[in-house]
Amino acid sequence: ANQGIHGGNGVDVLKVEGHDQVLDLTSAHGKITGMEVIDLSGDGANTLKLSLQDVLDNGQADLFHSTDKHSVQMMVQGNSDDVVNLDHQSAAGKDGTWSDK
Repeated sequence: ANQGIHGGNGVDVLKVEGHDQVLDLTSAHGKITGMEVIDLSGDGANTLKLSLQDVLDNGQADLFHSTDKHSVQMMVQGNSDDVVNLDHQSAAGKDGTWSDK
């Protein structure tokens, strides 16, 4: 029941290898946590699906850019053929919004 991928202290990177891989954090249900950077830049078009809760489970406050509101941040790296699908529902099932700031 405790199996999964869980980052430790500092900035942890989860790298997707290969091509046409799909990493769906929305269905991982806490099995991937503390991975502040997701690297999709494998051999071809890879896809990441994530929700606001996934960012909260994996990010850290002010990790890359300090803000006066102390926002939780994570980074997704990839190539031009990689795709990120953002789920607009919160853990409570309410619609949310995303910002690129």
